[in-house]
Amino acid sequence: MKVLLVDDHVVIRQMFAQAIGFLPGFKVVGGASGLKSALELCRKTEPDIVVLDINLNGASGLELLDSLRKENSPIRCLIFSGITNTDVLERALSLGAKGIVEKTDTLDQLTEALSVIAQGGTYLSPTVAKMLGRSGPRPGGETLNAREREVLMHIAKGLGNDAIAIKLGLSTQAVEEHRANLIRKTGLLSQPELTKLGVQLGLIQAS
Repeated sequence: MKVLLVDDHVVIRQMFAQAIGFLPGFKVVGGASGLKSALELCRKTEPDIVVLDINLNGASGLELLDSLRKENSPIRCLIFSGITNTDVLERALSLGAKGIVEKTDTLDQLTEALSVIAQGGTYLSPTVAKMLGRSGPRPGGETLNAREREVLMHIAKGLGNDAIAIKLGLSTQAVEEHRANLIRKTGLLSQPELTKLGVQLGLIQAS
């Protein structure tokens, strides 16, 4: 996964580049401090994920999100910002941001967000989820693996264990074990809660 870092603080970009360099499967392909250079690098390097600050030397990172949306770009954007204005954060999501991590969150949460987004999901850190009044994985919850995400997707669609087993070519017992792992990792027990998580992670569309 190619990652582009867009932040007007050079030190932050350098720290992120170093941290991401240790993540298997991820490679930083560039960094930018402003909107124009960021858009040029998006077109030149074709990153899979952009880690984007909202405040960029007096400009708004939301403009980059809007530009990518208008170009129907497949690039996935992860907002990493100190902005706590909920209207701005909701606007970022409406423009297609796949995740938001607040700058008071931990490096582990940032790398977890990258992992989830790389797998096609969406991620709100516990801090951001609380600000926006949205539920999500409990603080400290582990990242779901690919099979658990598949099971969650079918649970969110309303399928029972037997039907999921047929869909995935698994035994019912295996599905029950994956479901138990989901509950252990997320702390969510009920069908509505798991369905809501499936929507939040982008596994199904909200009805």
